Amino acid sequence: MRKGMLVSLLLSIIVIISISCEKQVDYMPQINALQRSRDSLVNALAQTNAILENTNSNVASINKSLDSVRTQLTGISAQITLLNSQMTAANANIASINSQLSFLTQQYADLLARFNSLLALVYQYPPYSLYADLVSYYPFSGNAKDKGGSGLDGTLYGPVLTYDRFGYINSAYSFDNNQYIDVVGSASKNLYPMTINLWASFDSLNNGDGSLFKKYSPTLWNGFALLPSVGNNINTGFVYPFYLTGQTIPNGLIGGYGLPTSTFTIGNISTSKWVQITMTVDSTVGKLFLNGNLVDSLNWRTSAKACSNNLTWIIGGSYQNNNWFKGKIDDVGVWQRALTVGEIRYLYTNQFIQ
Repeated sequence: MRKGMLVSLLLSIIVIISISCEKQVDYMPQINALQRSRDSLVNALAQTNAILENTNSNVASINKSLDSVRTQLTGISAQITLLNSQMTAANANIASINSQLSFLTQQYADLLARFNSLLALVYQYPPYSLYADLVSYYPFSGNAKDKGGSGLDGTLYGPVLTYDRFGYINSAYSFDNNQYIDVVGSASKNLYPMTINLWASFDSLNNGDGSLFKKYSPTLWNGFALLPSVGNNINTGFVYPFYLTGQTIPNGLIGGYGLPTSTFTIGNISTSKWVQITMTVDSTVGKLFLNGNLVDSLNWRTSAKACSNNLTWIIGGSYQNNNWFKGKIDDVGVWQRALTVGEIRYLYTNQFIQ
């Protein structure tokens, strides 16, 4: 529209110039002014054309960009449609997979419960049950190390390796005068309830007291011990244990002292013959076993409780520091519970830890 107005204006100027010339009037000043106006308009028209041309170019570029964006949007829309379709199918698969996983998880839980139930049943019977509350075990297979898991290794003071009851060399320890094993680190092990189980073979039965296993000193009246002693015949004797919780009698379980010699003892011990000796203590009673069979029992004479002293376990050695245990000891086991008859008999017929 602006271009058309400029053309009409130019035509009017030309007509005026023509009329002026016909009348022969001096209109030169006006003509010059009009010429200047014409030149100005021509320049304005040129600038306008340039602006229009530039604007058209920008519009074309913008249209081109819009077309590109439109194409990309169309492609993205197609991809979204495809993904929606794939997700619909995937969700159906996921639902199926989740259902299968739920079923398998339930099956696993049921099987695990059955497994644990069977495992618990298995652990009710030896040898598996013997690992429950096991504190220390000394098979003496070449050394005095604790194979029960507590790390309470024994320190040797003189005993030497010898044959065990099965005839295997270096699988038991032989003791004589001034010989014993000190379990360093056991000072705090005042066990209750408890079991001591071991094998012993007596080389001689002298008139005195040795020690198979002890955590006790005669001056304390507090602790426990398995002591071998003798009878009237040099080839026979007895073993008596005790568990004391104080100096005043009666205190705790006690055998041999303050009671008839036959009370809570194992009698008729022979020399040069391996025997299994077991002592158990629980909240009600102490029991004494020989070769898996119950020999004697004794109820608590006071309230049941743990003993308390800072002595270490001694295997072999002397009780009164004058008459030493002479013989062999093997497979010493210590538990913080009273073993069952079935477990004790298993230890009699089987070797637990080698």
